[in-house]
Amino acid sequence: MPPPDSLDHRLFLRGKALGDQGGDVLLGLMADVLTDARLDSPARVIEILRQKQAALEAAFVSSGHAFAGRRLAATATAGGFLSEVTSGVSYYDSLIDTLEEAQQNWPILLARLETIRRKLLCREGLVVNLCADGATLDGLDRAGATERFVARIPATSKDGYPASAACDAWDHSRRLPAVNEGFAVTTQVNYVGLAAPLYAPGESIDGGVSVVSRLLSRGFLWDQVRVTGGAYGGGCSFSSSSGRLGFSSYRDPNLAATLDVYARVAGAAAELAESISEEALHQAVIGTIGDMDSPQSSDQRSFTSLARHLTGVTTADRQAWRDDVLSTDRGTFQDFADRLHKSLSPAGLGEGATACVFASKAALEDANQTFDLASRLKLTELG
Repeated sequence: MPPPDSLDHRLFLRGKALGDQGGDVLLGLMADVLTDARLDSPARVIEILRQKQAALEAAFVSSGHAFAGRRLAATATAGGFLSEVTSGVSYYDSLIDTLEEAQQNWPILLARLETIRRKLLCREGLVVNLCADGATLDGLDRAGATERFVARIPATSKDGYPASAACDAWDHSRRLPAVNEGFAVTTQVNYVGLAAPLYAPGESIDGGVSVVSRLLSRGFLWDQVRVTGGAYGGGCSFSSSSGRLGFSSYRDPNLAATLDVYARVAGAAAELAESISEEALHQAVIGTIGDMDSPQSSDQRSFTSLARHLTGVTTADRQAWRDDVLSTDRGTFQDFADRLHKSLSPAGLGEGATACVFASKAALEDANQTFDLASRLKLTELG
């Protein structure tokens, strides 16, 4: 697997159409969007920014678990950091600043938008990924539609500044501080997130950890967070890019009690190492393989293939992970438990574990009264 911080920075423009519309119609429309879109309408830009602000504020209330996960990922990897600053709480903060700039200093913002487009538009590193049946692809090739699309993209940046230079210069060590955070939103339920390291950066990862995390998510955590705790949903998942286990709950009436459940997951894994039957283990492996091989539409398969090509994930990498999954045994569960015990314990969050919660201000303040000083949430009001 490529190192987690060896990022390939790309602007993606995606579309799909019927076969006879996939040439100059679809590609021509994409070229129009990239090269000819007008950026000089302050009223339209302000309208778009306000729509995005309202959509994000609604999403904080309805999908706090997703934003909590993004926030936690931003403390671990460069990719997580970029995701947060382009679609998370940090993006919301910058959106508010951009809206103020659009209203009070439009010429400066317009110049910045034009500069961004000039720097982005060049053929260096351009990849055109087409997915269709053979006859359609042959027709596109004969018609020269792809060549006409590429020709509309400037050969070099108009500023003479290749995009790759900006990517190389970007500080790939940037992270958010690893602090426990609570974001206050207008809601009567909670979204409780937590991330705990299982593997150190650069350490070889056993793909069997995905079997263990999947079984715990659908078993212990579902029973404790959903069935007993009353949340609409809850579980955990492992990130192979960061080596961390992420927990989340959805529309949860509890906060501190859910964090206590997360702290007991290592013990649940240790119990499974002792008690899981061969049949249950076999079913867990089959379920994990099923997730890996879930059906995809044509456009999903195409984009997955492109992403693997750009990030350097090889067939050998994927097969090695699959082999680990198929080799999962009780020892895999015990290793998982031993690693998680270092990050989580009933006495507190533990070394390296970080919590992020979206809830009402009152719920966050009440929970903080039950935490020791080191585990308390740093409160921020949103919206």
